[in-house]
Amino acid sequence: QQLWATRGGEVWGVGTGGSIVKCSGASCARIESGTTSPLLAIAGSPSDELFVVGQQGTVRKCSGASCAVVTSGTTAGLTSVWVDSDGTAWAAGASGTVLRCRDSRCDVAASGSTRALASIAGAGAGSVFAVGASGTLLRCTAAGCEPLATD
Repeated sequence: QQLWATRGGEVWGVGTGGSIVKCSGASCARIESGTTSPLLAIAGSPSDELFVVGQQGTVRKCSGASCAVVTSGTTAGLTSVWVDSDGTAWAAGASGTVLRCRDSRCDVAASGSTRALASIAGAGAGSVFAVGASGTLLRCTAAGCEPLATD
């Protein structure tokens, strides 16, 4: 479904059946995810802390040769993830779901939307944006999200 390249030259991939693969040079290895749910997105911080998200609210934090469960608090499908420079992950997905994840748990960031969100990205903790169905555009902070008008 998606690939992520680390600064150290590794390439990680996620996909169906909970699959996570880590490649270094010509060698690849499967990494245990602890789920069979489809994994849809992966992203990492400058220090190569990786977060993986997917269906049924699946969130994993990966490094080295292992991934750990992150409690998401949702069963919504998560389609996108972005990680800021301090290692905080932001995830977005079905029914307007936005999560802010750190270490082993996530907090829901109230989005005020019920529309599916397709992508989330930012330029820092105070500048996180999510986009989705029917022209939905949100600006998110730790306190929640607010809709933005477009011209």
